[in-house]
Amino acid sequence: MRKHFFLLIVPLTLCSMHPINSNTHRKHEPDGTKDYATAVLKYSGTIEGYANVNVGIRVVLDTSIGLRYEVTYSGPVTSHVAIFYKFDKPYQTIFYNYLKHTSKVIKKEGSANEPDVSIIGKETISNYACTHLQHSNENETQDYWMSTSVPGFKQVSNVLNRIDASLKIMVINQSIFNWGGLVKLKMKAVEKGGQSTTFTLNLVSAQAGIPVNLAEFEVPTN
Repeated sequence: MRKHFFLLIVPLTLCSMHPINSNTHRKHEPDGTKDYATAVLKYSGTIEGYANVNVGIRVVLDTSIGLRYEVTYSGPVTSHVAIFYKFDKPYQTIFYNYLKHTSKVIKKEGSANEPDVSIIGKETISNYACTHLQHSNENETQDYWMSTSVPGFKQVSNVLNRIDASLKIMVINQSIFNWGGLVKLKMKAVEKGGQSTTFTLNLVSAQAGIPVNLAEFEVPTN
């Protein structure tokens, strides 16, 4: 189960870790259902349990170029990694480690089946009207709060639908984006012996239709 949590975090792309002020204004204009060519989403969260880790995620996309998904985490171990996906090379993603300055090409891994989710209800999270979804099994519970008002939601959903699911660009259940953009995620796993690990992630800012540097989608060469 520990491996699952690190897979969830490490193959993401997000902002460099900086302290997040709990009073930070969450930008969520314009409306997420409108068509824009670009979007930038930022998340902040924590892993608590076998290790206490601060997590940062930044997603950048351009509907004519591709997607960059970046993750940083700090705690007992510090890491900064990213996945790059471009439409002109639809059958691969590139995993880059900023600390080791290494890259790896990831190709199709066979079929991918998304687990079923249940609708728990409607809730308001950070001023977003959300649908609360849940997937659970004997050892793990995953809760997602999704909103169609998240700027960039439509772009993210359209881009993910164009990506071969077997590439597994994101370990989280991609079917959740049928209900909107991710506002909050909470995952709790219980390992043998009863030790539990909780991963919580919250949307910090979401912007659509803003200028994005083309260099964002290029894998570093050093």
